[in-house]
Amino acid sequence: MRRPARVRGTGKRGDVGMIRIDFPTGPEPSLQKISWDEWFEKFDENNLALVYQEKTAGGQQSGFNKLVSRDTVQTKRASASQKPKTRTSGGAA
Repeated sequence: MRRPARVRGTGKRGDVGMIRIDFPTGPEPSLQKISWDEWFEKFDENNLALVYQEKTAGGQQSGFNKLVSRDTVQTKRASASQKPKTRTSGGAA
């Protein structure tokens, strides 16, 4: 089960600091469990988006995830929509 976490030693009184997701392969010693409410409050406060990969190219479950600025995601989407679409021989866009 994935759990909401904060990086130990970050943040000040009343601030959880840097947030992460702790995976069952952990626990990661630098992470401290927090509530989902605290995690999402920081997530929204910092206008973050979660980029993740469900499975690796080999079909294994992936633990890759990254918290990025929503502005970054919107900028990339806008520039991607301006690029010409191409089709492969399989017909995928």
